[in-house]
Amino acid sequence: MAVVEAHQRCCKQTSRDGPQQRLTNFKRTYLQLQQSWQKAAKRQSDPALGGTIAPSLQIINQNLRDEIHTPAPHLCIQNVATAQVYLLVYSIGVINCNEQAIKETLRFFGLLVDSEDEDFINDASFADRLLVLVQAASSAGFTSGSEIDIEIAELLFAVTAKLRQQPEISSAWFRPGLDAEQFPSPDGSISVSESEEFPLVFKLLEYVHYDGKVGDFARIGLLYILESTCRSYQLEKWIIESELATMMASGLADDNSKVALSYANGSVPPVLAFSNVTNPDSPDDAEPIFSNTLQTNLATFLSYLAFWQDMLERCPSSDIKATLLDHFEFLFLRPVL
Repeated sequence: MAVVEAHQRCCKQTSRDGPQQRLTNFKRTYLQLQQSWQKAAKRQSDPALGGTIAPSLQIINQNLRDEIHTPAPHLCIQNVATAQVYLLVYSIGVINCNEQAIKETLRFFGLLVDSEDEDFINDASFADRLLVLVQAASSAGFTSGSEIDIEIAELLFAVTAKLRQQPEISSAWFRPGLDAEQFPSPDGSISVSESEEFPLVFKLLEYVHYDGKVGDFARIGLLYILESTCRSYQLEKWIIESELATMMASGLADDNSKVALSYANGSVPPVLAFSNVTNPDSPDDAEPIFSNTLQTNLATFLSYLAFWQDMLERCPSSDIKATLLDHFEFLFLRPVL
């Protein structure tokens, strides 16, 4: 008897949490989200703008998260695709200034990236909106290294992981010469910036210097992109001709300068012992040798230097390696020695 009752409770639970019921809950919450957003859009200065929206986004995300971990059919994700739910969520993330609401919009896009059911990751329109959302979130004025930065870096990493697994989808994210004819320069030549051709790379570059999860996600994401060059001559050529190596080497030089300038009492760390800053003048604002600021700068520099080693070891292209080493020598090594 107890077994029968347990089975009946299980059946009721399965029915209550089944695909159809989950879809019903999803649609109801999405309708509430639409209504809340329409009301909030009319009073954008209201500080409660995101407070009424974030809870609905949380429920939607939980529905998607639960569905991803259950067997098909995944009706909620199908509904996101057919109703283009991500367009509304994108609008909320770009316009909103509420931290929790922005985090939920980033998580929503991350769930769609991870989804195996629909072709979101291969949709250029989806890719464009994701990158605009990331740019808006990173420019919203939150503290550097905040939870928003973690969500952004994790989302970008998820995209690179997909690109690594499915190189055929890269055309949605890497589009050299994209609409070049629409951007003629005054002399009639083509004018399309590299950041427009592969914005994912330049977004990752903004976070490679960060500590913790943010920097880890960004650095591994860039490594995944470099690994993908073995399957795409066009991507390999683009990386060689782009500003990637220049920005990477310049970033390393900047980190080195921060360490050198913050050292006091004529003492330098072993990594700088052979450079031309072995006996630096100690400015009034120089950091004590064991200060938190100095140790942080040194850790950041060494972490970035280790990342350079990882790039050279894991990059399959000898031409890209040569380009990186050339820039490493001219923009970092020579000025230091």
